[in-house]
Amino acid sequence: MGSPRNLKQAKLIAGNAAKQQGASIADRQAARTRANGQTQTDDQPYYIFNKVDNRGFIIVSGDDRMPDVLGYTDSGSFDAANLPDGFKFMLEAYAKTVEELQDGNDAVIKAVAQLKNRTRAVTEAIGPLMKSKWSQ
Repeated sequence: MGSPRNLKQAKLIAGNAAKQQGASIADRQAARTRANGQTQTDDQPYYIFNKVDNRGFIIVSGDDRMPDVLGYTDSGSFDAANLPDGFKFMLEAYAKTVEELQDGNDAVIKAVAQLKNRTRAVTEAIGPLMKSKWSQ
C-alpha cells in the first residue's frame, strides 16, 4: 500500500536526483508554487524543485506508488506564472493520477505499478531527445 510523500521526503529525492545529474537543488525551496499557483506544502500530488544556477528543475511525485522522479530538465527554472499549456496539462495529469491512486482506482493502481516496475529497470540517464524548447 502506498502513501503520500511529504515535502521533506520529496526534497531528499530531488537532491539525490540532482546530484546524479552533477547539480544540486537550491538551498531555499525555489519552486514554491504548483502550476495552479498554490503554494507547495505537504501532501501534494507532485513537488517541483529548481536546481541552482538556472540548471533546470526536478518534478518529484507526491505518492510513493508513482516513480520517484516524474520529470526533469537540465536548463532554465520553473516559473508557475509562465508555463506553456502543454506543460500545465502534463502537471494536471500527474495530479489526477495521484488523486485516482488515493481514491483506490484499481485500474490506475495496476497501471502505475507496472510503470514503476519498468522504470526501476532503467539505470542510465537519457539525454534530451529533442532540441526544441518550451515557449520558443
